[in-house]
Amino acid sequence: MTNTEKFISLAFTRSKGISCLNHARPPFQIIPGQSAEDAAINIIAAFDSIENQPNKASRTYKAITDRLAIDLQSPLIAAGCSVAQAVDAEALANTNAYHNSQHFCEVMLASYFLSLLASMDDQIIAEIVTAALIHDFHHDGKSSGDIPFRLERKSINEAAPYLIHARVTREQQRCLAALVLATEQLDGINIVQACYSHHTQGHVLPEIPEAAIELEVLCNDPVKSKQALILCEADILPSIGLTFEHALRIQDKLSLELGIHLRLEDKLRFIDNNCRAFIAGSFFNPNVEKLRLEILHRLETTTE
Repeated sequence: MTNTEKFISLAFTRSKGISCLNHARPPFQIIPGQSAEDAAINIIAAFDSIENQPNKASRTYKAITDRLAIDLQSPLIAAGCSVAQAVDAEALANTNAYHNSQHFCEVMLASYFLSLLASMDDQIIAEIVTAALIHDFHHDGKSSGDIPFRLERKSINEAAPYLIHARVTREQQRCLAALVLATEQLDGINIVQACYSHHTQGHVLPEIPEAAIELEVLCNDPVKSKQALILCEADILPSIGLTFEHALRIQDKLSLELGIHLRLEDKLRFIDNNCRAFIAGSFFNPNVEKLRLEILHRLETTTE
């Protein structure tokens, strides 16, 4: 048996207990020639399969990391497992309709698939997926208000004891912090895109705010800028990059959490202002455009 065959056999043995997820389909596999629409249907099926599962954060994190050719006893994975267990333990007390363990799992799965599309190294993927798990840890269901990066900083601070206890290096803690800060919707994603454009096209670097000084690493490291880009796009992929029905389902959850009625106009505005097109996840751009056109059609029909 070759080393590759041994690894595949080991990965299967590790993962076979996660029976609710189909490892032969997206988000666990890229199927050559599959359309973005069909991939979205597979990904939504994965989301739905864990909706009512117990300990879903731990199960999802394990299902992903078990597929990676990395040391599963490493401090990073140990910390991730501990955070996932904390998410699961607090799931019943979490009253957020959107920022809850289901969202954490969906972003982990989306970030894994986008990482596969980008052909990222397994150790790099492990950092992205762990950051996805952490990025809304202990989210309070409110906006950041007037405090820049308030929610992202809260998640970093809440996760810090788990990282320190597992002896994650300071450098890796700083990397995870940068990835989490990158998911901030007002400035974070713009900084990430500017850093990525600098590394790939020579564009001018952005100014890094004091409130998110860890983002400086994205200015100097093209790999980390790509990690951040993948995580940012994974965070919003379920909202705009899959199907019209799923986009509305996500918006309904967010409406309930915020206590406001979000309309189709709001979804359209979000697409146009935040992500008219994915970069790392450009595979899903046909879905984004299809969603946008469907919204425009429905709005035009309503006003006639």
